Amino acid sequence: MGRSLRISLTAFLAACGCMAGPVLAGGIAVPEDLRPGVVRYALATGDAPDAVRMIGAMNGEEAPLLRARAWLDSGHRQQGLEELRRIADSDTYRAKASMLLGRASLEQADSQQAARWFGLAARYGFGEDKQEALYHLADFQRQAGAPEKAGKILSGMEAGYWAAVGYGNLASDYAQQDTNPARALVALRVALAMTEADQESDRQEDLRNRLLARAGYLAYQNGEYDKAIGFLEKVALDSPVTPWRCISMGWHWLNGAIIAPPCRAGTGPKSFPWLMPV
Repeated sequence: MGRSLRISLTAFLAACGCMAGPVLAGGIAVPEDLRPGVVRYALATGDAPDAVRMIGAMNGEEAPLLRARAWLDSGHRQQGLEELRRIADSDTYRAKASMLLGRASLEQADSQQAARWFGLAARYGFGEDKQEALYHLADFQRQAGAPEKAGKILSGMEAGYWAAVGYGNLASDYAQQDTNPARALVALRVALAMTEADQESDRQEDLRNRLLARAGYLAYQNGEYDKAIGFLEKVALDSPVTPWRCISMGWHWLNGAIIAPPCRAGTGPKSFPWLMPV
């Protein structure tokens, strides 16, 4: 699909008679007003070379951010980070640049710098970026052994994917710390409720399946078999992210009248460490 979209874009630019400006790999020149859109498209489809071809001749408010992203995606990490730091010190796209710097710091396992950048992203950002930044800030507290502080941040977040992941991680910690799974199950129920607000259906289903499987396992361990069945029967068994072996074992032990289907290769517990943080 990406290739057909790329061909369509090239055909469109050719039909427009684009004879001046930077040239795409296909030999099509791009006029100035279309360059930001072409760069965004190239970045979205993983075509960093085409993005890099455009950035030198690109102007406008968004140009510095697009340049930084193109540098990062093409392997020019230092140039990209320097550009992002300049943007983060300005009033334009400050939150987005801070978010990207936070992610880059996480990749380098620099949690202190990551917390600084995510803090700025949470302060100045909005929408998905703000929620992701808050999630990371909450998770830093969770990893530091302060679940109450993590929960306080999560409780102030909007319902959606990032809040659901945060509560799912808290549930994992509770399950490992407590002999009674009650606290973990409460956190999982909150996480499941949060997933309902996620507008990305594939992402929502993936997370929901893992949360349901985890809740079913914990309920089973606590001897609450009816509750376990209630969770497990909601898992989409044809989902590629379903921990099939765990579910089939659950059905086998919880209801002897149901014959468990065979496990599929590569879908056992090692492939889905769903008792660990998502």
